[in-house]
Amino acid sequence: MSRLAHPIDATGTATVFHRIGEGSLSLRERRPSSTPRGAVLYIHGATVGSVFYDLPISGYSLLEAGADAGWWSFALDLGGYGRSERPVSMSAPPQSCPLLCTGEDALRDIGVAAAFVLRHTGQDHITLAGSSWGSLTTARFAIQHPDIVRQLILMSPLFGARNPSWQQALATAADPGRLRDDLGGYRWTSLNDILDRWDPEVPNGDFERRRDPAVVRAMFDAEVAADPMAAAVGAFRSPNGTLHELFEVFNGRSLYRPESIQMPCLLVRGAHDLTATEADAAQIHARLGTHDKTWVTIPDAGHFMQAERNAPRLHSAVLQFLRRGS
Repeated sequence: MSRLAHPIDATGTATVFHRIGEGSLSLRERRPSSTPRGAVLYIHGATVGSVFYDLPISGYSLLEAGADAGWWSFALDLGGYGRSERPVSMSAPPQSCPLLCTGEDALRDIGVAAAFVLRHTGQDHITLAGSSWGSLTTARFAIQHPDIVRQLILMSPLFGARNPSWQQALATAADPGRLRDDLGGYRWTSLNDILDRWDPEVPNGDFERRRDPAVVRAMFDAEVAADPMAAAVGAFRSPNGTLHELFEVFNGRSLYRPESIQMPCLLVRGAHDLTATEADAAQIHARLGTHDKTWVTIPDAGHFMQAERNAPRLHSAVLQFLRRGS
């Protein structure tokens, strides 16, 4: 089967967008129609921004599923991603651009978003959720701010299990222990780049059974539409500060201590995920400081499970966990 069939025109959604952080950051909001049961803030990973949690296709928006079930749901575009402001330096070639969106930058942006969510909703606490590299930043933020993070959700969680394929992709050829020095401050991601990373996780090459081509196209088109330079290139830009942290964890060097996580924690991983491995999830789960911990594996799913046909199973796992804390 083809990897991607036909494009579609994404339909409008009930999403509201806020400018926060003195206007530099974009935050998506889906508000429940009834009295809110709590507030959830979602943080994306290293490549695709907040649209990953709010795909404009029926049944594929985690924000919509949460709002329909009573949770005030938000998703942040970190600086340099999605609808958030891209620094002027990102207009220069990648090699002329400084390092952008490091872990510390992300923690600062998450703090801005969390403060806004608390003020906007009148809630005392939030549930914090992150996927892939976002699991690293949200875990650290939760450890630093247990006073406002009531529950923690780590999807496609990374930690510190060695990952040879990613080590090789990010390392200097002559010195495998050193990150490539030709990465620059940001990178371009095309649709084929996404599919080339996604396809190896799909057994027997049965791509359309795993994912709806319309959903893949909607996700990519949303990223292109948000990047003012993307249309001319056919690809969108993502900051590379993330890759410095990913190189550490893929080489077995963890960035936080799970023992310091004391709030209820949910781990969700796709069974075929080649980036967030079972070894990563197992290490986190075994070492969590909280006794209130749950590990869910979504069958026939991978690193992009939010955009795969089994996304409803992910939604169900998240909502079941949220209900326990309400």
